[in-house]
Amino acid sequence: LNRRERKLWNQVRTNSGVLMAIAIPGVSKSATFRTIADKMEMQYIDLRTSTMDETDLGAFPTVSERTINNKLMKVVDQTVPAWAIKANEKPTLIHFEELNRCSSNVRSAALGILLERVIGAEFKFNNNVFMVASGNPVTEHDMDVEEFGSALRNRLIPINFTLSLDEWKDGYADENVLPEVIGFLTSHPEYFGNTQAQAERYIDMEDNFTQYPSPRSWTFLSDYIKAYDLAEDRNDAFIDVETLKGYVGDKPAIAFAQHMAEVFKVSATDILNGVNSIESINSTQAQRILQEFQDGYELSELKTKQIERWSEFVETLSDTLKAGHISTIIDKCVAADAKSMRVYKKFLIPFNDIRLLLIDALEA
Repeated sequence: LNRRERKLWNQVRTNSGVLMAIAIPGVSKSATFRTIADKMEMQYIDLRTSTMDETDLGAFPTVSERTINNKLMKVVDQTVPAWAIKANEKPTLIHFEELNRCSSNVRSAALGILLERVIGAEFKFNNNVFMVASGNPVTEHDMDVEEFGSALRNRLIPINFTLSLDEWKDGYADENVLPEVIGFLTSHPEYFGNTQAQAERYIDMEDNFTQYPSPRSWTFLSDYIKAYDLAEDRNDAFIDVETLKGYVGDKPAIAFAQHMAEVFKVSATDILNGVNSIESINSTQAQRILQEFQDGYELSELKTKQIERWSEFVETLSDTLKAGHISTIIDKCVAADAKSMRVYKKFLIPFNDIRLLLIDALEA
């Protein structure tokens, strides 16, 4: 677990009180607790209480017969749901989501389980079953959320659940979200949408369908653009403002499209033909140019001057981008082709520190 996850886990694993994570929708509450469970090799059970009724939580009477004082009597008890039995089979983290957004009957049933760790008179959760709850803050924009009374709040452990841009990038986005989206948010963190104040800035009170930015909505936007296989279609998707608005809202979508239009001003073709200065290219532009080159060009088919220009451009990149691109270039080399070998060696000339090692690898 990272530092943030350890802090949350330490509050959960004591089984003393119930952690109640409060945050606006879309800031990875579920994803964070699921990650903790995965890292701890625990089963994760997600109970979305706003879509449940009390019978889903075991508040459903059943009648059985028991012999009491030599007399057969009918007894009323509660049904034990399948998820509860499943939880007792192995170490488990149960997440009761949207606890302040569900009906009062469901909330009462959920709180009975959270605070007493039992269902009915017979079923008790094992000590290796852990529980956490989450909900949304009460705001004038969200009338479905209910406040808890002081007695109830004192039995829970409410925390203001936060997710910084750096935590999102390090814990999730760097491996799952397009670098163009990460690059935009890094330079424009005001559009990240990880706080109530940021989200409310973009909510239109006159339009119930208005969208607002959040870590979740930026991830959805990234997944949508990744669905395009052709680079040309993907480039169009990056600046399709009307579609982008449906993911992150009007102002963030416009700002993102404008940012991407700037990124597209310099292309791989421009670099190869010496049209633009490579000194003014930022990291996001560089990643786009590399992807365009890898999708549309073969090094062995370039002219000598173009190879020199491309080598000069790659030499200006960060170590991470440079290493990744050179590895991609090497993978495409056909060692049996003498002409191809000469081209690849020419490309590697500027990289004196690793050139000999790479040439050895090529020849091998």
